[in-house]
Amino acid sequence: MDLIEPFSPDAAVARIDGALTGIASRQLRAGTDSEVLAWPGAVIVTELRIPGAVTARHRPAELVSLYQVWTAEVLEALHDRRARHLGASGDRVTAVYATPAQSDVAAVFDLAARANTLRWVVNRALRRQTREPIDAGIGVDAGPVLTISTYQDQNPAVETTVHFGEPITRAEDLARIAGQGNPEPVWCGADFVDQLDRGRRRLLAEAVDLGQEADAYSGHPVDDELWSWAETRSIRRAG
Repeated sequence: MDLIEPFSPDAAVARIDGALTGIASRQLRAGTDSEVLAWPGAVIVTELRIPGAVTARHRPAELVSLYQVWTAEVLEALHDRRARHLGASGDRVTAVYATPAQSDVAAVFDLAARANTLRWVVNRALRRQTREPIDAGIGVDAGPVLTISTYQDQNPAVETTVHFGEPITRAEDLARIAGQGNPEPVWCGADFVDQLDRGRRRLLAEAVDLGQEADAYSGHPVDDELWSWAETRSIRRAG
């Protein structure tokens, strides 16, 4: 039986001490080569929903193919020069963008609308092969994104970059809410909506109080180009 590699708790404590000491002594200066720990960002999270009845009827390999199809196309649709992270885990796709300007926030909204419209494109392809349609919830929020880089002592050339922060957590929560059979599949946090221009804000409904001083706005924004493509192929908006 293969053994896992050893892990030293003493070495872990030493690494943690060093990291915390470094953070305490680090002074960030704008315009220098110092490591930037926090930056303005926006996050899109999509959460795939496959009905239980569909899951029960299909073999695991067929279900895997549905996840692969959706994940691959969402990652393609969310690709953008502003993206700092694009990744997938299970039924969830997460995209983190740098949004230093209002125009960047507007672009992230448009990307969320594209992901929403993508459902019709994917479902059309599925119907061509007599497969059941899929659904997805989409959560979007904005705020300070934190980034850390870690290195392995055994291989200093290997760097792991991790993004985290409240916008990511909130976008995940909103995607989960949006995917629970809501007629409005896109849910946006108040911090994100506050940075949108008037035209895009009009595409969202009034705020919903989620408790804990958190408001969210829901809507059904679509990508005009993708939607025109869908309409020419007689895809019902109910998707």
